[in-house]
Parts: sequence; structure tokens; C-alpha cells
Amino acid sequence: MANKRQKLSIETSDPPMSSRLHPVVPSTEEHIRLREELSQLRAFTHRRPQPTTDWTIGREKYGCGFTTSWLFEEQFEEPSKEPFREPEAEPGWMDSKYDSTRGSPTEEHKKDPEWIDINLVKAWIDGCDTRHGAHCHPTRKDKITPCWLIDTGEACIVRPTTSVEYVALSYVWGSTASGLACQSNLKELQKPGSLLGPAMPRTIRDVISVLHLLDERYLWVDRLCIIQDDDKDKEKHINNMAAIYSNASMTLVVTTGDDADYGLRGISGITPAMNPQKRKSIWFPGATEHQLTRLVRVPTTKWYSRGWTLQEIVFSRRTLFFTETGVFWECHCHTWSEDTSERRLLWSNSKCNEKLADIFRDSYFPSWPNLHMYLQLVAAYNNRQLTFDDDILAAFAGITTSLNSTFQGGFLFGLPEVFLDVALLWRPMGPCRRRSSCEDEQKMRKKPGTAFPSWSWIGWQTEIDPQSWKCGYDYIKSTNVISWPGSKYNISLKAGSSWKLKPTVQWYVADGLSSPSRPVISDYKRHQRSRDTPAGWSRYSLPFEGLEEAEFVHLSDMKTRFRFPIPLPSDKDTSWPSIQEGPFLFCRTTRAYFLMEPLHPSRIVTSLFDENGMWAGVIRMQVEEEGFVRPEDEKDMTELPEPRKDGSGLQKEEFIAISEGSARNRWNEAGFLEEWSFAERPRKTPLYEFFNVLCITHQDGICYRKGVGRVLKNVWLSQNPETLEVTLG
Repeated sequence: MANKRQKLSIETSDPPMSSRLHPVVPSTEEHIRLREELSQLRAFTHRRPQPTTDWTIGREKYGCGFTTSWLFEEQFEEPSKEPFREPEAEPGWMDSKYDSTRGSPTEEHKKDPEWIDINLVKAWIDGCDTRHGAHCHPTRKDKITPCWLIDTGEACIVRPTTSVEYVALSYVWGSTASGLACQSNLKELQKPGSLLGPAMPRTIRDVISVLHLLDERYLWVDRLCIIQDDDKDKEKHINNMAAIYSNASMTLVVTTGDDADYGLRGISGITPAMNPQKRKSIWFPGATEHQLTRLVRVPTTKWYSRGWTLQEIVFSRRTLFFTETGVFWECHCHTWSEDTSERRLLWSNSKCNEKLADIFRDSYFPSWPNLHMYLQLVAAYNNRQLTFDDDILAAFAGITTSLNSTFQGGFLFGLPEVFLDVALLWRPMGPCRRRSSCEDEQKMRKKPGTAFPSWSWIGWQTEIDPQSWKCGYDYIKSTNVISWPGSKYNISLKAGSSWKLKPTVQWYVADGLSSPSRPVISDYKRHQRSRDTPAGWSRYSLPFEGLEEAEFVHLSDMKTRFRFPIPLPSDKDTSWPSIQEGPFLFCRTTRAYFLMEPLHPSRIVTSLFDENGMWAGVIRMQVEEEGFVRPEDEKDMTELPEPRKDGSGLQKEEFIAISEGSARNRWNEAGFLEEWSFAERPRKTPLYEFFNVLCITHQDGICYRKGVGRVLKNVWLSQNPETLEVTLG
């Protein structure tokens, strides 16, 4: 009888390979035969590869990488000289046969283009429950049960009296205003069947029905499990979003539609069928079908563009996505999709699988202040859409609340206090829209107006430059590099940078102009030159080219290496609020005026000159969208154009110094400093030295930020800058 062999394609951690592949087969895997087909490495085997095997894949001129996953593409018949024995299924392996009665894949099973296979979804949940253990079900210290839950069997809200498992919902509210829990209708909503009436949004009704089919008893939905006209209840839940979603047994994500009345698709007997014509068939080397489901379909939805949904997916341990054309599952260990042919099942040679937001799950939040990780979250969030600008802090509060335990001092309108000098250097990547508070919304909430400060990214809807705080990563020597999957810009902590910052001012913060102020403690380098090693830290001396170099490790994270210890909140520290209404910053600094070249219609970066026409520096402005012409290549928006030869159109602008900076001229900082390759930039000295500056405007005695940039240190000092007290709003 013929044996069935597996045909595999090997994916590497490197980009798609353009030159001939040179595999090095481990001795433990000699049963595998390799060959190259269309620049893809193929393997043929009678047995599954060992989970611990590393495959080294070399390529000409580009070094080598290691395999990260195996993709079983097809089975085919081949004569055998000996009886073939089917190996037993291993932990984490999805069988290649399918039995529709028990919900596991078979070769005969075909995806219905119109209807979702609920039994298959049950199999995903059951497979994760039984095989993945603590990877997907970690024991949590902050185990909670929400005050209100939906009983999917009774279709009403209930108050759980004991700790119960529940599913959390992530969806698009849109303009749908019905189906809200208020103090006046709480009793009505507790009546069985009250949530299935036509007044309830279609998405909520469909989800209740689906979870009933999946044997999931309890559901948490914000509009029904938060009392919408109780300000204290809302604030409590907003700050606890991390705990609510991370404690859920899974999060059901509905990406369909523009509002809560759209509903689900593809649930037989409950919802309309899916539309097969909306399916997209896209393939490229190195991508599996289930990865295309998440990378192609999810980011193009209204759900993905909404501000509230980011923290919901960040803190979810397991996620079940319902899209226009199907359903797929993501957990710590696997990603499963109906679109994945049963002959092309992913088998990872590591125990865990990278998911849409895996790197930001709560289990991945480090025990120390990771500024790089935080900026990636900010960059992923700030250009998302919110119905009300007033929600910009609240929709991010779950993240800042979770990070308060590691960032000493908490956050000032989204800027970490201990890194404030660095954080003030945030830069836009394109045009901006100034956020403003909605007066009608304020009256409804009975809260005083919130003035979003111009000095924080909170005050501007724009895409944030992920390189903005590069000068603040100098305390990290080595750690796991974190970036947002699917983002336009990828950065690595391993990339060397000599860009440094030196604080020059003492900042103070206050709620109002006449309110008492307090000093901002922005001193993450306080231990850098101390001879004493702080408690909890260990110092290691390393020989380096005849010199002795030290690195530090904290007992809470033995894998990360630091160049110097950093302040960590102690157990005695009080819990800092995640939303701090202190929109005014005060400092004593210096001011100077420079001539700014007019901005190009497609640029947000331009040059500065002194009164003698000498190049003085660079400024990146917060340009309004109106009148801005987006270039074909969006990276052109932040390129510094050559100055006009006639020097026409220069306009005088006011600048204040907020810190000093420098970079070594022998390093390549072109990716971080726009002017690095500019002909006018001085290169003869060992250090390129400058002042970090804000371009400001005045209104009623308050300064407002218009842009951020750098001015040559010697040029700034030559202007005899004026010392003054500054209030930033």
C-alpha cells in the first residue's frame, strides 16, 4: 500500500529570499528531502519534524536565518518499502483528518462560502482549552468578575454572585444609540428575553445567539454591562478595561459593519449568509492563508480604525474574529481559520504563534518601563477614529492604568512623567488635526471642559513617528524588540544610535493657571552615575577591548540587560491615576527667533536660518490637513527639502529651548535626524550638538506648540537668547 508523505514549505524569519537557497539539514532530520521550487524551499517527509529542530537557511550575500514555521501543503502517494505507521497526534498539533461530529479537520471537509461551521469553531475552543494550558490560561493575580454580565441562555443581564467565566465583546458602536443600560431600565433588562427585542442592536442579538450555540453562558458588553448614565460606574470600568478583557475566557471580535445594527454574517438560521463575492484571494511568498485573513481583511474594517478597539485587542488572551467572509481564531499558541485548507495546516516548530497583537498582551507587559513598547502603542492608537475627541484619554486608559505600575509617576496626558524630557520630542509623520473638547458632550457628562494640551500627542490626531523617542532608549542594552504587526514603520532597539539628550529645564505641572503646581520628576537617569546598585538590581562587569563595561539586570526580568538601573515604582508607591487633568506645564528657559523657510505643500519638515541667512537647524511642524497635498510616497512628507536659492518667503518664528542633544558625527543617524545628510549640517567636529526646541505661538499669555525641531547649539547661543518663564498649554 502506498504511503502518504507530507509536502512542506519552510518559512524563515528573514524577508522573502531572492537568491538561491542553501539549506543545512540537521542530522536528526535526515528523513527529510529538500529542493527549491520557484524560489521557495520545499521539503518532503514521512514524519513530522522535531519541534526543537532549528533549520539554518543561508542565502548569498545576505547571511542566514532560522526557520520559524512549517506549512503542510499537500499529501501525495508514494510507494514504500516498509509499512507506514501513522504517528500519534502531539500537543499543539491539529490532526490532518476531520470529523464533522467532533469538529476536527478532514480531507473531505470543504468550507461553505456562505455559512460558518460552528462545530469547527467549537473544536478550536476545545483544542485550546485542552492542549495549551497556562500559555492561553495564565493564572492571574487580579482575577475579577464584572458587576454585570449577560446571561446568553436567558438573554438578560444578571449580577454574578460568584466568579464565573465570561466572553468579552469587541465591536463597532457607530451611531447606534439604542440598547443602553441606564439606571432607569436596569430592572427591565434583567427580565429573561429582554435583550432579544427589535430595540436591541442587531450585533448584540446575533452575538448572544452565537454564544448560546457555542455553549458560552456569560457575555460582557460595554453598552449593557456599564451603567451609561452613572459617571462613577463609567470611570471605574474605563480604568479597568485591561482587567475586564484580560480576565475574559476569550474576546469575540465583530469586524463587520459600521455600527452595532449591522449584525453578523454566516450563522445559519440566525443571520444573513456571507457574500462569497467579497472574498479576496491574495498570495505572496512566505504568507499562509490564515495570515492573509488577518492582515488583508481585518485592517481594512471600520472596527480596526476605531480608537476604543485597540486596548480591547491588546489585553485579550484569546480572540475569535467574525469578518464579512468567515471566522478565525487567535490564541497564544495558534491561529486557525476556515480559510486554511485542511491540507495546509500550520504546524509551528515553536510552541507559540505570533498573533495580531501578541506582543502587547498583558502577559507581555514587562516589569520595567519599556519606553519603546509604549511608543509603539501610542503610534498604533493616535491616528484611530473616535466619535468624540473627549474620549481620547478614556479609550487609552486601560493601557496607561496597566503601565502605571512600571512607569514611576504615571502619565501626564499620555506622556510618561519619568521620561518627560524625551517624551516632549514626539513628532508627527504627516498632517495633524487639533483635537477639541465637545461642549455638548461635556454638558451630558456634567464634567468641566478638558483642554487637550498642545505639548502632548493627546492634543493632535496624527500618525506618530515611531523614532521620536529614540534618544530615550539608552538605558536598554538588549531586550525583545517590540513592534506593531502590520504597521508601516518597523524599528529595532538593536540598531545603534548615538542620539543623546541632556535635560536643561525643570518642569512643573498644574491643573490651572492659578492652581498650585508641583515639580515633574523626569529623571530616569538618576542612577546612571551612582556607585551604589539599587535594591533588586545586579551589576555585571564585562571586558570590552581592554576596558571594563558594566551591564545591569533586575530580578523581575533576568532576560533584559540594561546599561544602567532605572527608577521603578516600589510597592510603597501610591497608585498614580491614569488620567491626569493637568494641562499646563511651566518652566524657566530661553527664547530665540529664527527665519523659517515656507513649507512645501507635501512636506511637514523645513529649514531654519538666522538673520544672516546661515542655516540654523530643522523644524517639523504640526501642519493642518486642509491644503496639504499628500505625496505618492508618504515617507516624502518628513524629508527635508533643499532650501530655495533666493531665500524668498522666509518668515520669523519664535522658539524655546526644552533640552540639549547631540549625536556622534561618525555614526549614521539618517533614520532618526532629518538633517543628517543635509549639506549644511556641520560634520567636522566629533559631536553634532544642538538644542531641542519647540516652535510656539501665544494666546492670552499661554504658549502653544506648533512644531518640534533642533537648532545648532553654537547658533542658538550666538543669538543671546532671552531667559523667561513659560506656560505651555
